[in-house]
Amino acid sequence: MERALRDEVWRKQPSDIAPETELLPVPLSASPPIVPRHAVGTWIIDSLNQLSVLCELEFDLTRLRMLTGDGYNPEKLAVYSRWLQEGHEPPPVWAEIGNDHTVIVVTDGEHRMLALQRAGRRTLLAWLSDQTPGQPTRLLSHESVVARALQMGLPVPLTVRRTYGLRG
Repeated sequence: MERALRDEVWRKQPSDIAPETELLPVPLSASPPIVPRHAVGTWIIDSLNQLSVLCELEFDLTRLRMLTGDGYNPEKLAVYSRWLQEGHEPPPVWAEIGNDHTVIVVTDGEHRMLALQRAGRRTLLAWLSDQTPGQPTRLLSHESVVARALQMGLPVPLTVRRTYGLRG
């Protein structure tokens, strides 16, 4: 939430934030896919109005966890490793800040993360989502950022307030 407030996401209409569908690799079936490149700090919004920001994360395995502990698919890992050897970058992983804010959970992209780590990379790109304060099972939404900005007395534009029926 703090980063969304600091980056002034609350000033923007949802339509002014890039939709996640425009930022996904195209096509996913290609080997390797064409991965759109975006600056770290780029915000996206999904169809549920939830926000994610592109971050560069260090491989700190005390903080970075994988959602599944089910092992991995060796063939899939080999594909990502080959892409890296050929000079291609895999798409950013998807991750969420954990409930206690001490860990980051990779929710999609475990094979990409493993391939990068095995290639000796010290960082990886991730579309990072936070949780709505007070609602640990709900990812951060644009509406909750706008509401918090209003609570803090920030000058949220009238058009943005009207989007959610909020008074300022």
